[in-house]
Amino acid sequence: MKIIKLASVILGLAAASSLVAQHHPKTEPSVFQQDLTEGYLTIQRSLSQDDLIGAQEAALFYISAFQKSKAELNVENFTQHADAIASAANLSLAREAFKPLSGQAKTLFEYLSGAASSPLYIVRCGMAFDGQGAEWIQDSQEVANPYYGASMLRCGSVVGSIGTSVSSPGSSSAGCNHDAGSSQSCSHGSGSSCCSK
Repeated sequence: MKIIKLASVILGLAAASSLVAQHHPKTEPSVFQQDLTEGYLTIQRSLSQDDLIGAQEAALFYISAFQKSKAELNVENFTQHADAIASAANLSLAREAFKPLSGQAKTLFEYLSGAASSPLYIVRCGMAFDGQGAEWIQDSQEVANPYYGASMLRCGSVVGSIGTSVSSPGSSSAGCNHDAGSSQSCSHGSGSSCCSK
């Protein structure tokens, strides 16, 4: 697991340094940034709605944002996880690929965000992937979990933001806190609990 985390960090840093080398302007959202954000958020929403076809189509749109970019980017490096989603045979495989895509997207969105950017929220579910936990990005503070979909849609907590500063990111409507020392439990209606602590 530590090797996977280290590889994820290295890929994120490589992505950020590649973008820094390109000298992208940060004053206004570019078409590239808008397409990239739209593609990613559509993947996230589709997975949260258990919609594999929607996630696959959005992954192709995400890939096309890089292919259309005029910057000299290593498209294969930036799109490998989206490509895995686009070719996933089932939701489980798509969700596995979404985790590293989210880590990469977080680095990209943090670099590309500027004063004109709409806020994006970093959300974490500590139960994802057998308790390893996983983060994702969404454009609303109302949790929509892409790793569990309808089975535990509201499982997770807003842990940060990208773009315009927001007040109290921890005040998500879901209210789940999955940090290691948490003793909080929560329930999201119809008897489904997302916290086992």
